[in-house]
Amino acid sequence: MTTDRMLAAAAACSLAALVLLLSACGGEPTSSATAAPPAAAPAQAAAATPAPSPTVDLAQVTAAANRIFPPGPSADCFPRGLDGCPFTSRLKTRLQAIVGGATGGGGDPVCRCQNSYSSVSISSEVVSGQPVAHVVMSFGASAVKMDWVFLQSSGAWLADDSYCTSRGPSTSIYTQPGTCST
Repeated sequence: MTTDRMLAAAAACSLAALVLLLSACGGEPTSSATAAPPAAAPAQAAAATPAPSPTVDLAQVTAAANRIFPPGPSADCFPRGLDGCPFTSRLKTRLQAIVGGATGGGGDPVCRCQNSYSSVSISSEVVSGQPVAHVVMSFGASAVKMDWVFLQSSGAWLADDSYCTSRGPSTSIYTQPGTCST
């Protein structure tokens, strides 16, 4: 074999090895003439299904909502600091932005109120596939009703949004953080 032929054979082998290496790493071969046809996917991979969404345990959702709004004459978890509240980081960031932009005395962005409630009741249900805690806070003769949407993260149920029950999701904490008083 001549030197030219040996160099050509070495270059062809190198190119073939490069093509195989790139295809194994997800890269595309530079020439389809030297690329092997793609291997057929195993039948089992085609039948794979996504993991099911987490099962909603409404008792756990209600327990998380009770951490936000403890029973009895009390205040929600906000005065003790947001880190003690079962909130997503997105919700914590939003609440901090509301507080940071407040002027004057400012209200509590969690209950969307100025005063502590005298009592609270919480029930939970799944609405449109999302766990929602319905919170009713009593302030003497008046009441504030809010819905809290929960997500599961690392096995824990965390509040991710709130809105005024009577006015619906258009009053999300992300779009309209005002009071929910009726």
